[in-house]
Amino acid sequence: MAAEAEEAARHNNIKALYDNIRVLTNKFKKSSRPVKDKLGNTLKTAEEQMKRWVEHLKEVLNQPPPSHDANIQPAAAELPINCNRPPKAETSKATIKGTNQQNYQHPKE
Repeated sequence: MAAEAEEAARHNNIKALYDNIRVLTNKFKKSSRPVKDKLGNTLKTAEEQMKRWVEHLKEVLNQPPPSHDANIQPAAAELPINCNRPPKAETSKATIKGTNQQNYQHPKE
Protein backbone atom coordinates (compact mmCIF):
# COMPACT_ATOMS: atom_id res chain seq x y z
CA MET A 1 0.00 0.00 0.00
CA ALA A 2 2.85 2.39 0.83
CA ALA A 3 4.49 1.52 -2.48
CA GLU A 4 1.27 2.47 -4.29
CA ALA A 5 1.27 5.81 -2.49
CA GLU A 6 4.90 6.43 -3.51
CA GLU A 7 4.10 5.51 -7.10
CA ALA A 8 1.12 7.88 -7.11
CA ALA A 9 3.31 10.67 -5.73
CA ARG A 10 5.94 10.03 -8.41
CA HIS A 11 3.30 10.37 -11.13
CA ASN A 12 1.61 13.39 -9.50
CA ASN A 13 -1.63 11.40 -9.11
CA ILE A 14 -2.96 13.38 -6.15
CA LYS A 15 -6.28 11.53 -5.87
CA ALA A 16 -4.64 8.09 -5.68
CA LEU A 17 -2.04 9.43 -3.25
CA TYR A 18 -4.70 10.94 -0.98
CA ASP A 19 -6.82 7.76 -1.10
CA ASN A 20 -3.81 5.60 -0.17
CA ILE A 21 -2.87 7.91 2.71
CA ARG A 22 -6.44 7.77 4.03
CA VAL A 23 -6.37 3.96 3.94
CA LEU A 24 -2.93 3.79 5.59
CA THR A 25 -3.99 6.12 8.42
CA ASN A 26 -7.30 4.30 8.96
CA LYS A 27 -9.26 7.43 8.09
CA PHE A 28 -10.99 5.72 5.21
CA LYS A 29 -14.75 5.77 5.49
CA LYS A 30 -16.97 3.43 3.61
CA SER A 31 -19.60 5.77 2.27
CA SER A 32 -22.43 3.38 1.62
CA ARG A 33 -25.91 3.21 3.01
CA PRO A 34 -27.85 0.06 3.64
CA VAL A 35 -29.96 -1.08 0.73
CA LYS A 36 -33.60 -1.72 1.54
CA ASP A 37 -36.27 -3.69 -0.27
CA LYS A 38 -39.64 -2.21 -1.26
CA LEU A 39 -41.07 -2.97 2.18
CA GLY A 40 -38.24 -1.11 3.95
CA ASN A 41 -36.39 -4.19 5.21
CA THR A 42 -32.59 -3.97 5.12
CA LEU A 43 -30.96 -6.37 2.68
CA LYS A 44 -27.99 -8.07 4.31
CA THR A 45 -26.13 -9.95 1.56
CA ALA A 46 -24.41 -8.40 -1.42
CA GLU A 47 -26.38 -10.67 -3.75
CA GLU A 48 -29.73 -9.42 -2.38
CA GLN A 49 -28.55 -5.82 -2.68
CA MET A 50 -27.44 -6.30 -6.31
CA LYS A 51 -30.79 -7.91 -7.18
CA ARG A 52 -32.61 -4.94 -5.63
CA TRP A 53 -30.45 -2.48 -7.60
CA VAL A 54 -31.25 -4.36 -10.83
CA GLU A 55 -34.95 -4.27 -9.98
CA HIS A 56 -34.82 -0.55 -9.14
CA LEU A 57 -32.95 0.41 -12.31
CA LYS A 58 -35.28 -1.64 -14.50
CA GLU A 59 -38.22 0.25 -13.00
CA VAL A 60 -36.59 3.64 -13.42
CA LEU A 61 -35.03 3.21 -16.85
CA ASN A 62 -37.67 1.09 -18.57
CA GLN A 63 -40.60 3.48 -18.57
CA PRO A 64 -42.93 4.09 -21.51
CA PRO A 65 -42.33 7.25 -23.53
CA PRO A 66 -44.39 10.33 -22.61
CA SER A 67 -47.96 10.22 -23.88
CA HIS A 68 -47.80 13.77 -25.26
CA ASP A 69 -45.10 15.94 -26.80
CA ALA A 70 -43.75 18.92 -24.93
CA ASN A 71 -45.29 22.17 -26.10
CA ILE A 72 -42.27 24.48 -26.06
CA GLN A 73 -42.86 27.87 -27.62
CA PRO A 74 -40.07 29.51 -29.63
CA ALA A 75 -38.26 32.37 -27.94
CA ALA A 76 -39.73 35.84 -28.44
CA ALA A 77 -36.31 37.29 -29.28
CA GLU A 78 -32.86 35.87 -29.74
CA LEU A 79 -30.34 36.61 -27.05
CA PRO A 80 -27.26 38.61 -28.08
CA ILE A 81 -24.42 36.09 -27.85
CA ASN A 82 -20.94 37.16 -28.85
CA CYS A 83 -19.12 34.18 -30.35
CA ASN A 84 -16.03 36.15 -31.33
CA ARG A 85 -12.72 35.49 -29.61
CA PRO A 86 -12.07 38.04 -26.81
CA PRO A 87 -9.11 40.38 -27.24
CA LYS A 88 -5.81 39.12 -25.81
CA ALA A 89 -5.56 42.02 -23.32
CA GLU A 90 -8.94 41.07 -21.84
CA THR A 91 -7.97 37.42 -21.34
CA SER A 92 -4.64 38.44 -19.78
CA LYS A 93 -6.43 40.68 -17.27
CA ALA A 94 -8.89 37.89 -16.41
CA THR A 95 -6.04 35.41 -15.90
CA ILE A 96 -4.16 37.79 -13.60
CA LYS A 97 -7.32 38.58 -11.66
CA GLY A 98 -8.13 34.86 -11.25
CA THR A 99 -4.59 34.11 -10.09
CA ASN A 100 -4.75 36.88 -7.50
CA GLN A 101 -8.08 35.58 -6.18
CA GLN A 102 -6.67 32.05 -5.86
CA ASN A 103 -3.74 33.33 -3.78
CA TYR A 104 -6.00 35.30 -1.44
CA GLN A 105 -6.35 33.70 2.01
CA HIS A 106 -9.83 34.10 3.46
CA PRO A 107 -9.78 35.36 7.05
CA LYS A 108 -10.73 32.74 9.60
CA GLU A 109 -13.92 33.47 11.47
